[in-house]
Amino acid sequence: MTFPIFLPLLAMSYGISGSLIGLILCTPALTSLVAVPLLDRYVIQMGIELVICMAGLFFGLAFLLMGFGTFFDTDNSSGFMWLAIAISVIIGFCNASSIVGEQALLLRYSIKSEREKNLGMFRAASGLGGLLSPLMGSAMFAWGSYTAVFMYVGVGYLLIAPLIYRQLYRARDAFNAQI
Repeated sequence: MTFPIFLPLLAMSYGISGSLIGLILCTPALTSLVAVPLLDRYVIQMGIELVICMAGLFFGLAFLLMGFGTFFDTDNSSGFMWLAIAISVIIGFCNASSIVGEQALLLRYSIKSEREKNLGMFRAASGLGGLLSPLMGSAMFAWGSYTAVFMYVGVGYLLIAPLIYRQLYRARDAFNAQI
């Protein structure tokens, strides 16, 4: 999950340079790159289901916070820039947590002969989400504003994360009962 495509437009309205906008936009990917190797042992210790739920909740909070970016005075470009970078780091860490957790779930609960197929389906679904994300963000932007997009997405994550958590625990208990 990354920022909507119109973040650069808002950042430019604050007078932030193109190179700093590029830094903001690449921060989630850089954070994920660093975080994935650090997360592997903690995901199992904390519990895969909990890690995925916490990633969803922090995604939601980060997007809600980013929605407040428009409330900065346009003379305060550094405040907006630092808010965007800090939230980019949170989003990158959450992205890494969910990827590691989801792939660990796939490997744990997939039949050995179907693991490659299931991982491929997971990557295809992730790609579809990445494809539809800008379309949905643009539609939400047309229905509301920059702030509305982040509020919709943030509230959506906060509502759905506990439901996913509950379903993951139910699935784990059902799987363990079969063993």
